[in-house]
Amino acid sequence: MRPSRASRETPAPLRFRPVFRERIWAGSQMASVFGYDVPEGHVGECWGVSARPDGPTVVGGPHDGGTLLTVWEDDRAFFGNDPRKVFPLLVKFLDVGDWLSVQVHPDDAEALRLEGVPLGKTECWYVVAAVPGAEIILGHRARDADELAHMIEAGRWDDLLLRRQVHAGDFVHIPSGTIHSAGPGLIICEVQQNCDTTYRLYDFDRRGDDGAPRDLHIEKAEQVVETPFDPASTNTAGAPERVEGGRRTKLVRDEDFQVDRHEVDGPGYSFEFPTYELVTVTNGRGRLAYGGHDVPVSAGDHLILPAGAGPVAVTGAVTLISSRPTSP
Repeated sequence: MRPSRASRETPAPLRFRPVFRERIWAGSQMASVFGYDVPEGHVGECWGVSARPDGPTVVGGPHDGGTLLTVWEDDRAFFGNDPRKVFPLLVKFLDVGDWLSVQVHPDDAEALRLEGVPLGKTECWYVVAAVPGAEIILGHRARDADELAHMIEAGRWDDLLLRRQVHAGDFVHIPSGTIHSAGPGLIICEVQQNCDTTYRLYDFDRRGDDGAPRDLHIEKAEQVVETPFDPASTNTAGAPERVEGGRRTKLVRDEDFQVDRHEVDGPGYSFEFPTYELVTVTNGRGRLAYGGHDVPVSAGDHLILPAGAGPVAVTGAVTLISSRPTSP
């Protein structure tokens, strides 16, 4: 059967096979929550949409068997001819069984100066699942850089670090320069700039597989931490808006990316986007329809919808996190 005119003109979405990464703090919920065939070991991260050379996701659909890296280079029209040299975003799941290191990331200028890489790392977390009492660390109490350095040197972590409880459905924005960590019992969907530069301030006196303490990066971390901490910078989510077929929430609009939550529970739900759209399914199952394509999705799926796809109709009982880079 010949494809319809609409399907010839509008590409099918890119669908990805996840890349799993071992982490010392890994939990054990990812297989049960998303149905993944998780390899043995301490698997703490699933890279769902990745164009990183050290872990590019493999594509299904158009360009089957290639990677997001190769598609980005070979078919820029799919991405609306985005002029950026590097694919700008990375989407992952974190499966947290123990505290992540207390860490901070540089901004673009700092990453270039300190590491010679083009992108820093602003990120955001959407809490998919949380055990009762689960916590994150977000921000600090130091009034200025001098007080920050003194508290770090003295190991006054309880005085310095701000903790908060989180629940499923919570969202936090984590601009570069923000001290943060995540505690046990969390499944997190993370949307971030395409950067893996991390400066550890504190690692709970943990030791690696070789028995030695893990490296810390105090000097660089102190250069990039924002002081004082501004809580408003992390609380960006708007109120859920009731729309036909469900609820839509604007989670963040910043200079690097824009992120929305789509909670679909009835007929008639649709959304549009100005360029290509990254879609991660966090809960439930449903279908996405546009341009002659009808795509089944379920929790744990990661896709990119092409530029020019037009309105996307969503059916089923499903929650999506959609994201896109802010226009350059």
